[in-house]
Amino acid sequence: MITAQDILRTDVIKRDGDDTFSRVIHVFNDTDAIIITDHEKYQGMLLKRSLIEPTVTPQTKLHTMLSHTPKLSPTTPVEEIARVMVENNIYYLPVLQNDTILGIVTADDVAKKLTEQHIGKQPIKTIMCTTPVSVSPYDTIGKSFTCSDKRIFRT
Repeated sequence: MITAQDILRTDVIKRDGDDTFSRVIHVFNDTDAIIITDHEKYQGMLLKRSLIEPTVTPQTKLHTMLSHTPKLSPTTPVEEIARVMVENNIYYLPVLQNDTILGIVTADDVAKKLTEQHIGKQPIKTIMCTTPVSVSPYDTIGKSFTCSDKRIFRT
C-alpha cells in the first residue's frame, strides 16, 4: 500500500503567520503552497490561489489568509489522499506527525503514484487506440463529433 510517506515532499516553504503578504509573494514563483506557522506550530497553508483575493494588500498578515486544509498522517493511503483532495478542492495537503510538519503531498504526485500502481505495469497496447481517426483543420466540427469516441489527430 502506498501512503503519504511514499510521496512526501519535504522541501516545503514555511513562513510565520505574522509575516506580511509582500514578504512572500515572490515565493509563489517557485511553489503553489506555503506552510504557515506560529512559532514553528502548524497553522494552515497559504495557497497560490489567494493571490486573486480582492482584499489582499501587501500589508496583509499571512495568518488572515490561511486555508485550513485537512491534515494527513504519514500512513494515510494514497487513495484516501486523492479522495480528500477532490472533496475539498485542494491539491496540496500537509503531512503532520505529532503536530510536527513533515512536508506536503501534491495532487501531481498522487496522480503519478495511482497511475503507476494501477496501470503502470500494463503494456501500452492495453490502453492505446489502435484505430485513430484523422481530421484536417478544414474538416467540419461535425466530422470530429462523429469520431468522439476515438482519438483525433490533426493532419
